[in-house]
Amino acid sequence: MIVKDGLITKHAGGSIKIEIHEDRLTKKLGRPPNKIEVFRATHTKKGANGVFIDGKSQRVDEDYASAIMEKYSSNFESPPIFVMDKWIEVSGGFNKGKVYGFGSCAKSQTSGSSTFQSCTSAYPGPSS
Repeated sequence: MIVKDGLITKHAGGSIKIEIHEDRLTKKLGRPPNKIEVFRATHTKKGANGVFIDGKSQRVDEDYASAIMEKYSSNFESPPIFVMDKWIEVSGGFNKGKVYGFGSCAKSQTSGSSTFQSCTSAYPGPSS
């Protein structure tokens, strides 16, 4: 739990490193998880069927899904798996070198132009 701007932000990952969560999801899914799956695994209540841990987590997830659908709905191609630049935009940008939901790992995945995750399947859509 982290206090920011008088609000408490939470994640369900505990003190476990994100790499451990990714390894566990890889075993569970039988493939490497995409960034949205990792975010949802660490920001939803365990055993609550996709209920987000707080309002910010749900808002950012929904805003990201809407932004991707808006950007790619007129294209005939599938949307990319994950666009970190779009996530940074809808989540409020960098704060002390970190991005909401992804910590400092987001910094290495941006390059000024849209950055795409290059593994697994397309964006799985809202979790409801």
